[in-house]
Amino acid sequence: MKKRIVAFAYIIGVIVILACLFVVLETTTMHDGIAAPVFSSCLLNKLFPYGYQNYAEEIMVMLITLFALFLFFYYMVKWAWQANHSNRKAQHVKMLGSTMFLLWVIGWNLFIQAFLRYEEPDHYFVNSELLLRSAIAALDLFMLDIDSNILDQIKGAAELKGAISFVSILAFSCTIILLLSLVSERLLAFIRLKFTRVRKECPHVYVFFGLNEETEILAKDVKTNDPKSVRIVVEETGRDANDETGGWGHVVSLITHRRETFQKVRNMGARLSLTSVNLSEMDISQKDIFGEANLELVKKQIDRLSSFANCGARKLHLFFLSDNEEKNILSAAIIREDETIQKISSQGVRVAIYCHARYDSVNRVIEESTPLKNIEIRVIDSSRLSIELLKRKVENHPVKFVEIDGKENPGTVKSAFNSLVVGLGETGRDAVRFLYEFGAFMSNDSNNEVVRRSEFHCYVVDKDMERKKGLFTNSASEAVKAENVDGSKLVQFIGTDTGSTAFFDLLHQVAATLNYVVVAMGTDIENMTLAVRILKCLMADGNDLSKTRILVQVSNNAHVAHFRKIANHYNKAVKRPSCIEVFGDYQEIFSYALVVEDKFKEEAKLFYNRYQEMMQEKEPAMKSGSWEERRDELLGFCRRVVAEIPAAAAMLRYNEGKPVNEKLSPTGLYIAFEYVDKERLNYPRYKDLRKLRRQTEQDMSNAWHRLTKRELMEESIHQNLSFQDLYQKIQQLPAPKDDEEYRKKYECLDDKINLSKLILNLAITEHLRWNASHEMLGYKKGTQTDESLQRHNCLVSWKELDDVSCQARNNALQRVENGEICEYDFSKEIKKEHPHYKSPVKAYVLYLPDYKKYDFGVVETTIALLAKDEMENTTKSSL
Repeated sequence: MKKRIVAFAYIIGVIVILACLFVVLETTTMHDGIAAPVFSSCLLNKLFPYGYQNYAEEIMVMLITLFALFLFFYYMVKWAWQANHSNRKAQHVKMLGSTMFLLWVIGWNLFIQAFLRYEEPDHYFVNSELLLRSAIAALDLFMLDIDSNILDQIKGAAELKGAISFVSILAFSCTIILLLSLVSERLLAFIRLKFTRVRKECPHVYVFFGLNEETEILAKDVKTNDPKSVRIVVEETGRDANDETGGWGHVVSLITHRRETFQKVRNMGARLSLTSVNLSEMDISQKDIFGEANLELVKKQIDRLSSFANCGARKLHLFFLSDNEEKNILSAAIIREDETIQKISSQGVRVAIYCHARYDSVNRVIEESTPLKNIEIRVIDSSRLSIELLKRKVENHPVKFVEIDGKENPGTVKSAFNSLVVGLGETGRDAVRFLYEFGAFMSNDSNNEVVRRSEFHCYVVDKDMERKKGLFTNSASEAVKAENVDGSKLVQFIGTDTGSTAFFDLLHQVAATLNYVVVAMGTDIENMTLAVRILKCLMADGNDLSKTRILVQVSNNAHVAHFRKIANHYNKAVKRPSCIEVFGDYQEIFSYALVVEDKFKEEAKLFYNRYQEMMQEKEPAMKSGSWEERRDELLGFCRRVVAEIPAAAAMLRYNEGKPVNEKLSPTGLYIAFEYVDKERLNYPRYKDLRKLRRQTEQDMSNAWHRLTKRELMEESIHQNLSFQDLYQKIQQLPAPKDDEEYRKKYECLDDKINLSKLILNLAITEHLRWNASHEMLGYKKGTQTDESLQRHNCLVSWKELDDVSCQARNNALQRVENGEICEYDFSKEIKKEHPHYKSPVKAYVLYLPDYKKYDFGVVETTIALLAKDEMENTTKSSL
């Protein structure tokens, strides 16, 4: 109804304007001293003055007038009647533009009449001058500027004067509306930001620097998951240095862009702040970054977080998600030094800075060099995350494409895993690492003495292989050298184009046994086209597609839905619901769960903390602190100290020169971490940074590899035993007294389903996965672990691991004898619990490792988490 009223009002307005024009057109004028009617009885003469020397100008003016009328009515109808506009604001602008064009044409016609009536002696207007001067005078109407000389010289034409004045008022009104429509957006944005307040019940502020597809997706998800938070988008208004067009076109595009920006920000439920400063170009020595960038309102919102003194959930999130990696890194490094950020972090506000870039050795430095504990910088690598997302679903794990031995040698694999990766770019390299690590299985012809990795083949194809292979082999040289039992390489590199004969020869050669394909080479359409060709080739060669999966990377979010339809079409044709699968969806990558909550890291924390609990129950002296304490210690924010001992410790004492390992209490050693003002005690050492990265990677892999272990276990126990029952059986086993008993304790389990052998094989599989992971990280075998040189003493076969453990224990004892480990006096701590205890208690706090315990510990932790998942699923289903 509202649309119809507005349309009717526009029609009435046009009728009034045309009526005024008609009144004017019925007047007469003097031309060259001769009084004559301006229009004759024919239509053409009623529309155009008598003074034209030919009809060319008359026809031109008539066509322009008719075009203006058509344009006006067209946009009026489209604006008022068309439903579901994708961009209502754009329709308003077009409607206003057509109205202004119509008023200009009407003013043009009126000034033609005015100049024909112009009474100036000995002056004659030629037609070209008449048209141009009338057009220029009509443009002045939009600034409410009417040449008084013209009106003063018009005699006896009050109606014409009135029409010109009336059209001038309408034209100026359109100008005011246009200016207000441009300024109002900024004004409203300013008011919204000015009166926005951070709520005490939800003291979270999200600031997005730059507006692009990634920002839109993430901001909308933040709105859904944290609706009470304050969300701000900071957009640069400065001209792009690469824009060489300039002129009016640049102004128009700027206005159009800004209108689109305001609309997008509203859809995101955010506030907008504009700045003309490029943060990445600012001087890093500047302290007031927000002030220098004219972001005072944003600065006030951030500063308000410090006012909630008793709220421990205060968080500030800053996002740099543009496509310019260098700009993101530089901006994050500069904003980190801002005095407001430094102040609120020192007051307990947690600050997280996210920058979209490749997670490599250069960009990782910004994560590791943060000066304050409460400030965290995270590099968001979309290519890496797209592969990490594959790990969340067991359907993407290599274990789903091999044949598992669930009876004779439970937890092992009978068949080979064969894969093809097309494209050795960022995503391709991450895909190879994923398959190499998660495709490490124990062959079913192995045993405890002779362990073999099951057959594995990964063919990597890229037309630019010579250049890209060097980058990969340099960072994972041991993995490149690794061989199967038959002497073939686990990873083989083929430098050829995907359209070449060599590529299709390779495809036909491996088609019969190919299990897994990852296509991540070029544009989205090229990736999908190649995936379909590979599928057709496999079908033509009679391949069993029940054990085949083709993953296609789609980097443009706008293409995801379309390519999923294409994938579903071919999946239905081959009767496999997920034969071709699309990955790399930005809706999943730039999500609240993955970016803000860091779901991958949370899963890793869960696994690590559960692992620590279980290991300390068996070996109290193995306590190494929580996830956060381990991170802070390696980054130099705290130091490890022995703070309290409830009774006594698992410690090493010397009796007549001989080492004696005493366990005086099951409570065990209590390790604490000491912080000083939440600042760095010292800058982290290179080896500590490497160690932190390595351990974090292992925790994340363990968290998702439990899905692979679950598949291996289900083949043996699914019909006979639940994970909860299995976990209870393990918990009921007697505590081992020494390392040998620890490894033999599983022999007490029910032999009916060969559980002891299953757990042993899973521990061996875990060691194979650990080896594969470290090979991909660039580590090599060493007599001792040296993080700086990327050497690790555990990078050996399962059988050799016992000898490595023995050597490590001997080395620890040797360090005590050499005086490298200081003696610690436990007397004060023990006297707190036992005041009458007078004898001094001095001991060396040592870890005497058995490295196989770690592998068994990972298996037990996996079973504990699977039991928890099983219990939660049972509870949900019952509800």
